[in-house]
Amino acid sequence: MNIVSRFHVLHGGKGTHAKIVAESEFAYYVLLYKAALPSNAGKELRLLMERDNPCQLKYAFAPRSPIELMDKAKQM
Repeated sequence: MNIVSRFHVLHGGKGTHAKIVAESEFAYYVLLYKAALPSNAGKELRLLMERDNPCQLKYAFAPRSPIELMDKAKQM
């Protein structure tokens, strides 16, 4: 469980569940993506992705430039 304030990024891999409890109204964006290695990726990188796939990590952070990030999310 993460306690967050304004302008936070939450990431969860495929199958992750999120429970959001808020004391007041808030807005959020959900971005869904499918990551793929380029066809010319080497064998070592492919093995690393199979073992330690960063797309499956759960994390949260407050971005340094939240307004810029929010503008990019709106554009998407």
